[in-house]
Amino acid sequence: MRQNAIFIGVSREEHLFLEPGVSLVRRFEKPTSFVRATTDTAFKIMMSDNRIATALINEIFRDMKVVDIATPIQIISKGETRIPLQGKRSNAILDYHAIIDNRDHVIIEMQIIRHNNFDKRALFYAASTFANQEFEGGSEWHSQIKNVYAIQFVDYSTLRDSSFRKYYRMTDKFSEQEIEGICLIQIELEGIKEIAAKIQRGEALTAAEWWYYMIENSEKLTENEIQKYQNIGMPEEITEALDKLKFSGWNRDDQQVYEGEIQEVAAYDEELKRQKEEGLQEGLQEGIQKGLQWGQINGLIERFLDHESLQKSLGRIEQNSISRDLVEQVWRDFVQNQPVPDGENLEDFVQTLQNAGILQ
Repeated sequence: MRQNAIFIGVSREEHLFLEPGVSLVRRFEKPTSFVRATTDTAFKIMMSDNRIATALINEIFRDMKVVDIATPIQIISKGETRIPLQGKRSNAILDYHAIIDNRDHVIIEMQIIRHNNFDKRALFYAASTFANQEFEGGSEWHSQIKNVYAIQFVDYSTLRDSSFRKYYRMTDKFSEQEIEGICLIQIELEGIKEIAAKIQRGEALTAAEWWYYMIENSEKLTENEIQKYQNIGMPEEITEALDKLKFSGWNRDDQQVYEGEIQEVAAYDEELKRQKEEGLQEGLQEGIQKGLQWGQINGLIERFLDHESLQKSLGRIEQNSISRDLVEQVWRDFVQNQPVPDGENLEDFVQTLQNAGILQ
């Protein structure tokens, strides 16, 4: 019988569209001490130690109040697990597979690059694990079904609300009754700035908060900071995890894989920044254009209401360049601030613009 399991897989989705001439190659700067824990290689190496993995899972469970843990969770089995993808030759690979002593499944993933369908993919992994449980014989097989906890660290913010923690359970909309089975836990690492602020203020952190802070900031930490944090309550297992994240202690194969991952993330960050800057510029130009059109329409309304000729003004406006929605917005704003003569209305004004051919 296959027991319930922990899956820890760190995945990077390659869905970035690069402009021609944009290179993915970036100069790799060798870490002076610790590596970035949110990469595939670093996370897997860190979690290869049962003591470290057990500590992290326990603290996440306590932080999310998943279960009342009387004794620490013990990881008693691990290995590689593949999830078949219908219609594809390849499988989804979950790199770390462990069985915990209460037999519930736990899936942990690390997502560095934003993925629009990440929630669905995480749910797919959890549901596949839930559906593929194997049981001993007998008519009461369903009594052997165990829960699946899918934990995701995402190295970006979804901007859903101010909380960086998310805990999804199947809940009835009316009675709020919950059904156990599949639960999703998400930790948005970009949203943990409040933890850093608590450290600055000298406030105590929970063990889970120490874990979140370390995972997000590992490559920035110094030996002096670690010594300081140990003195104010950072758990011993985190110090052990940081030892696993020392680049100098890795073999050359792992170092080379890590170098490639860092270069890929750097290329993604650079392209994302470029696209954001272009978007801001386009938005500015669009705003300027809309402002000019607003002024043009406002002037046309004044002439229209004063029964002045619009021919010269209409001739200066590009054909099919103004939307009816914008015309209606400007009209509503105009009539709120000054009276409109009897008999004049929006539809007649719109018809005038349509006859001139300037409406889209």
